[in-house]
Amino acid sequence: MTADGDTINTVSYAERIERGKQAQVALGQFDDAFKSGDNKGKEEALQNLKKDYEFFGYGYFDSVDEAIPPVGVTFYTFRIMVILGSYFLLYLIIALFMVYRKQEALVKAKWLQWIALLSVPFMWICSQAGWAVAEVGRQPWTIQNLLPTKAAISNIPVSSVMTTFWLFAIIFTVLLAAEISIMLRFISNKSKQNLELDNHSK
Repeated sequence: MTADGDTINTVSYAERIERGKQAQVALGQFDDAFKSGDNKGKEEALQNLKKDYEFFGYGYFDSVDEAIPPVGVTFYTFRIMVILGSYFLLYLIIALFMVYRKQEALVKAKWLQWIALLSVPFMWICSQAGWAVAEVGRQPWTIQNLLPTKAAISNIPVSSVMTTFWLFAIIFTVLLAAEISIMLRFISNKSKQNLELDNHSK
């Protein structure tokens, strides 16, 4: 119970960290007893581990501050994602309504096409906001209460990571160049067709 008379039915972060460290020690003792064939020691270590297992991941933290998630970033990026997602949904509904009403309406509605063009950056922002919600929102955990992100380290050598990074960079650069080339060619062909139509109409 706090000084204000409020009852707190939870364990403080400081106690969770302490009990998490005890659980990790118990796991080490269990491993040692298992290797040496000490059944009694193994049973005692297992009981100690079970007692504090729910706080196992907290044992990786060095301070209480590490257990507190960055709420602010998640709060705002989630709202950006939802607002932009709703905006795209509304745009889709309007476009579908115009198409079903009259198929040529969408082609003739230049204002709607301009909105679509200007909305391209919003799609990227929405995607990045969603990524931030997923990655920042799960902090500090990779597996809740069991494995924090600071302990989720892989044994992959740096050379493998660098190789993968540059392969992705090269592949996506080639794809970007191909996409720009196709778009420019399409725009050029369309411009020629429109010019020919104008000349025929005259």
